[in-house]
Amino acid sequence: MIEATAIFPYRMKLGECLTWSTPEQALYWIDIPGDGLFCRDWKTGRTRHWPMPATIGSFGLFGRA
Repeated sequence: MIEATAIFPYRMKLGECLTWSTPEQALYWIDIPGDGLFCRDWKTGRTRHWPMPATIGSFGLFGRA
């Protein structure tokens, strides 16, 4: 049996685009109608949120591998 655990106490309207950053050991995702970008740092357990001024449909990570 698989058990799910909430990692962030926030209800997403439509969570999408799960993207793992290996250098940061962090998981990024967006809440499309909620207009926000989120990041969960796996080392610290901290989740960050950046509100967007308009609907966000996707994002990309750039930088060193």
